[in-house]
Amino acid sequence: MTQIEPKITVIISVYNGARNLQRCIDSVAGQEYIDKELVIMDGGSTDGTPNILEASDDSISYWESEPDGGIYHAWNKALQHASGDWICFLGADDYLYSSKVLNDMSARLAAAYPKVRVVYGRVEIRDHGGRQVATIGEPWEVARKEFFERMNIPHPGTFQHRSLFEEHGHFDETFRIAGDYELLMRELKERSALFVDTPVS
Repeated sequence: MTQIEPKITVIISVYNGARNLQRCIDSVAGQEYIDKELVIMDGGSTDGTPNILEASDDSISYWESEPDGGIYHAWNKALQHASGDWICFLGADDYLYSSKVLNDMSARLAAAYPKVRVVYGRVEIRDHGGRQVATIGEPWEVARKEFFERMNIPHPGTFQHRSLFEEHGHFDETFRIAGDYELLMRELKERSALFVDTPVS
């Protein structure tokens, strides 16, 4: 049976991220995969970020620039504009590893659902000179042993099925930095994740 390629939404949150935002946008816009969309939430930047968004309007499905209550508030607002089957969240200083990332992940995403609703790959950590200093991401069979003690799933390399949000609700905005971890805990306390051994971002 032929699997239907899923639509993938990439959500970027940014605040005064003009230095790196264009690279992030270009990494999504340059994907070979066709069925994708890009949603960007800017928290009311004053450093020229809105100018970048205006100039890149043709590559963005939806964007806005206004003050928000933090990253999880921004992501929750973005989810209202996301129409993809799978959703990936990036920061302005993140970028997709290559132009083939969404192509390479699409078949794995299609095969994973409905059994699995969290699929993740590897994330490379690089310094300001572009040198790789660490790699995050390990098979779920290994990661699950410590997952409820620490966040060991790299969120910029993770795809979450939209039904996850329909069941569990959105990110808890009372968290400043652990809202992504808390949401994944809601999902993975009774379900499994799938690790794909490929760099995502």
